Amino acid sequence: MRRVDAFLSEPAVVYLAFTLAAALILVEIALPTFGIAGATAALLTVITVLGLVEQDNAWWPTLILASVGVSLWAVGIARNTASRATSIAAASCFAGGSLAFAISSDSTLTVAIAAAASVAGPLVYPRLAGATARLMDQPPTTGMEALVGRPAKVAKWHGQHGTVRVEGTYWSAVCKGAALAPSVGDTVEVTGFVGNELEVAPRAIYGAGDGR
Repeated sequence: MRRVDAFLSEPAVVYLAFTLAAALILVEIALPTFGIAGATAALLTVITVLGLVEQDNAWWPTLILASVGVSLWAVGIARNTASRATSIAAASCFAGGSLAFAISSDSTLTVAIAAAASVAGPLVYPRLAGATARLMDQPPTTGMEALVGRPAKVAKWHGQHGTVRVEGTYWSAVCKGAALAPSVGDTVEVTGFVGNELEVAPRAIYGAGDGR
């Protein structure tokens, strides 16, 4: 137990746990990790808090300033709004809080880690923000949204409603605003959905014999 307490009382351990937790939180927001990064970040946050309790460092609130910087980065990634002003403010808060804590701890190793993290943070943030932007720009591959834009074969139809087949699966569908209602065998395009009912429209570029 004493070894654990001594380990947690090391400023470098506390700051390293804090930094890794911050990095994993940003990764969890930016990339699909299925909660792995988030859970690890939570564990490291607990280690950080326990370490601060073990230390007699009156400057520990400076890590709150560093946390503000991490929060600004997180908001920028989550909202896909990585503005220059936000990036500068986040980097300043993170570096200021980190270096203040490290210097007050009187630990050369902690200062070195804080300096490295203060440089790495602004460099990594744009990459994570860019990865998030690329993921958000990709078309959905699952769910109802993934069907929008795909061709469908009319299986049954009466009036404005009917049944269409999309890649082997049958769906209820509605066609509104078209001059002529589709006929059985026609190929239409999925333009949207309401609940579990697809909205379709005639798609002239596909022939009636297109079986997709």
